[in-house]
Amino acid sequence: MAKADVKDYILSVLEHLDCKGILALPTGNIHCQCPFHRPRRNVTAFGVSFVNEGRGYPYSCLSCGAKGNLAQLVSFGHKVSYGKALKMLNRNIVLTPITMGKLKDALMKLSEHSATAVASKHKVQLPPRSPNQSPMLKYMRKRRKQARDVMRVNHVIQRFGLYYCSTDRMAGRIIMPIHIGGGTVGMNDRSVDDSVRNKSLHIAGQNYNSLLYGLDEAAGKKVGVLVEGAFDLYQVHSAISRDKEHSHFGVVANMGTAWSDDKIALITDYFDELVIMFDNQKNDKGKNTGLVSAMKIQAMMQEMMPVRNVTLEYPEGKDPGICTKAEILTALYSTGYQYKSKLQQMISGSNIRI
Repeated sequence: MAKADVKDYILSVLEHLDCKGILALPTGNIHCQCPFHRPRRNVTAFGVSFVNEGRGYPYSCLSCGAKGNLAQLVSFGHKVSYGKALKMLNRNIVLTPITMGKLKDALMKLSEHSATAVASKHKVQLPPRSPNQSPMLKYMRKRRKQARDVMRVNHVIQRFGLYYCSTDRMAGRIIMPIHIGGGTVGMNDRSVDDSVRNKSLHIAGQNYNSLLYGLDEAAGKKVGVLVEGAFDLYQVHSAISRDKEHSHFGVVANMGTAWSDDKIALITDYFDELVIMFDNQKNDKGKNTGLVSAMKIQAMMQEMMPVRNVTLEYPEGKDPGICTKAEILTALYSTGYQYKSKLQQMISGSNIRI
């Protein structure tokens, strides 16, 4: 098909999405109002690269950070699965850059990488458990009051295997074991004295870029809810743990905002869908680092599975660790997925044929 026809098809997709200010530049790129902004804004920071067809005509928005390819745009605009969007594109234009074979290969490599990553993790020797656990209980109850009385302290301690250590380097700290694949592969920790400078001390040689806290505890759930820290996890887990309508959510903590191939592999291996709930707070420099990181993770993960980023769906200045139960549950159902297909189905024998 002629390139002019491809451009016409891309323009028709943007018109279907009711994008305003569509502008086709001589370079071949197309700019218009971003379809992903909520609410819609009269900006032209959104663009589709007509020139870069080797990447499936990628789109991006310089304002909100949305990224993807034309297949995802069609999937979002017509509310169909990613596989059906590929079929629609191949019926209308010659779209050789995106093929099911390539997506299958990529997901198979991620699955193999996940198994290797888990098997290769060194088992961690945890610090000794102190006979007196009252400092941990006192600290956890204080955090519960600060967190709108949502956190279920005793349930969290039992579910995640928390305990208090009073000796050696980890003295005065709550120990939070990290389990992946049935083994203890790391640990998080928290000082019960908030006045100390280093609230968390990490074991030397432990690679936190390859770990997700709470993964084994969330195993078997359909939807992974990704938060930043341990107490965000405890709050969200407590908010949904007694609600049957939310029993398909499993919460994991990223332990910061850094993202890696190991984490991508673990998420795709454990869950079918992903919700990102990072901190909606600005730092001392006025930058919302949680939102920026959440948008980057969304861009990386949205070709692998349905992804929702709900970081902006609770009040600015808050993180999930201090949200009310109502704010957490409202955020979880605030926005729809961009597309509803699960690309993992292709590996297990889908009837999708391109």
